[in-house]
Amino acid sequence: MPTTTTPILPPEIISHIINFVLTPADRSAIALPPPHAATKTLLSLCRASHVTQSLARPLLYRHCAYLDSISRVKRLDETLRKDPTLAQNITSLYLSPYVEETSAVVYNNGRFKLSHICSLLLALSPSLTCLVLDMPLRTMFIDENWSEIRNQLRQAFESLTMLEVFCSVQDELYLPMIDEETGEETSWANPYAPTWTLWSKLKILALYNVDATADRYFFDYLAAMKKIETVILTRADCLEEWSWERLDAFWKENSANKDRGLDLILVNTQGGHRVDDIDLSRDKAGMGVGVKTLHVPTSYYGDEDDIELCQKWVEKKMLAAQLIDTWS
Repeated sequence: MPTTTTPILPPEIISHIINFVLTPADRSAIALPPPHAATKTLLSLCRASHVTQSLARPLLYRHCAYLDSISRVKRLDETLRKDPTLAQNITSLYLSPYVEETSAVVYNNGRFKLSHICSLLLALSPSLTCLVLDMPLRTMFIDENWSEIRNQLRQAFESLTMLEVFCSVQDELYLPMIDEETGEETSWANPYAPTWTLWSKLKILALYNVDATADRYFFDYLAAMKKIETVILTRADCLEEWSWERLDAFWKENSANKDRGLDLILVNTQGGHRVDDIDLSRDKAGMGVGVKTLHVPTSYYGDEDDIELCQKWVEKKMLAAQLIDTWS
């Protein structure tokens, strides 16, 4: 009897098919979570054969680097240590390693876990352009004896010089250095600036609960960023100290890039805003500062916690990489 053979598709056709696993929305997202259909499909393809693995694995690393537990951080860190070439595929990352853990667990095992986070960030520094960070940096550093690992963590973040988009969900990226002689935290002005000022390619910056007091230098540091385009401030403090006319004039005078304006987005619940509603565009030449307030939707009963509500709303928008003009 004649035998039949299953036709073998050329790798180019297989690659074309695998590329259709990801929709345009999937491709634009910062990172797809493990339960997402595209993530599960790409993971299955990595396990199906050597051919499909070679085609699906770069897509899995590029679009599905969603680390929502310390175990995922540890596994990825160990994988990149064995094969450092995989790191070049990871250009965007969601990092939330403590989402399911109590404060006691974070404190007691923090040194071990932070060492993996530091190692991972250093490995990704040449390729990472987008990062959404959901870590309780303020509450992690209650123990003063953590000075060494805290400084190592800051240095790991400082290495991310390719970043163009950054969001810190829970704070302003709280990473003060510790003076080795006094054991005290250094302020922004003396001698360490915020970590994000070292990311010269940064275009979009989203921070939570920033102290925007005029004498705390926040807008001075922003003005020194040559490529910054959009800043999203969620539940920021002391914005009422600034008049928008004064801020606009300050930016035009002090911005390191005189050919680029700034869009400032202020996020809070409607009752939480400390400034009046505003939708102020840049000047006709597109320079200066445009300011817009956004209200985070609340339920009919309004019984949610404003802090968590605002944090999760911004996180969701950033993870989906939604155009900021469409936020509502």
